Amino acid sequence: MDPSRALIVVAFAALITGCASTPGESSVMRGAPPAYLETAERYNERTEKLDRLWSRATTRFEYRDTEGRKRREQGEGTLQFLQPSKFALSVGKLGETIFWLGCDEERYWLFELHEVKRASVGLHENLGSPCNMNSGVIAHPHDVVELMGITPLPTTWPGVPDGSDVGRTTWSADGRWLIVDSPGSDGYKRYYLDPDTLEPGRCELYSYPERDLLMTATLSEYEAVDVRGVAAFRPRIATRVDVTTPDGESRLILDLGGMSDGRDRRGRLSPEAFDFETLKAAYGVRSLIILDEDCPRQALTGVSADGR
Repeated sequence: MDPSRALIVVAFAALITGCASTPGESSVMRGAPPAYLETAERYNERTEKLDRLWSRATTRFEYRDTEGRKRREQGEGTLQFLQPSKFALSVGKLGETIFWLGCDEERYWLFELHEVKRASVGLHENLGSPCNMNSGVIAHPHDVVELMGITPLPTTWPGVPDGSDVGRTTWSADGRWLIVDSPGSDGYKRYYLDPDTLEPGRCELYSYPERDLLMTATLSEYEAVDVRGVAAFRPRIATRVDVTTPDGESRLILDLGGMSDGRDRRGRLSPEAFDFETLKAAYGVRSLIILDEDCPRQALTGVSADGR
């Protein structure tokens, strides 16, 4: 974990136990909600089977690039994910990859390949720091997987005493959703879960400590993922993920299909998909933006702006 996040984890227990209920929440229509730890353990029975994911993906998105220009793009590609922190989303048109968003354990990147063959890269630990530039995309790769509802809910957290809840549960005002708050990769997250299946219908990411809403995802059209060796009780994920920012400036829509755990020949996960240097060479990047070049630690050192 990034040491700069220590303040989040130390204070999070106080935040979730001391904050007032969100407007619209109520326990009137139901009894007391299930405890957080019980909910997290049930929820994680599903996500444990989603430690690997490969899927075809139709991606539509709107965002502002590093020059501040409004961009609208749509394309076909693949989504690949390997717990805990490797992610790759490719977007292509007419057989040509035009965008590639991804990350590994330390770094995240965006390849813009249609016109400029440019790559932007930064360290996860520098996100949100004044020294770090904005990549322009709606969501950091870690945000995407959290908004898809395929990562575990934490049952322990550094800085929180053993045996203490690291999250909280409550009911939505209409009693339809079990609302779960917990720490997230860069702040905290709120999931609206179906009480019977514990599948998320909505996911929200918030900043810490301001508790500002950063983005919301609506999840729908759940389908099973093919997991090798699992014939029954296959985990399901939403095949439609619609992400928006509060100001409406940015939007990301994912339509997924042909989902598997990437262990078979069809849709096999590729180690190269999560390797920045391999991708940079394969796509002939001509321009390189080091998003955190003004930070004490940088994603790359000793590399010129033309990518050599």
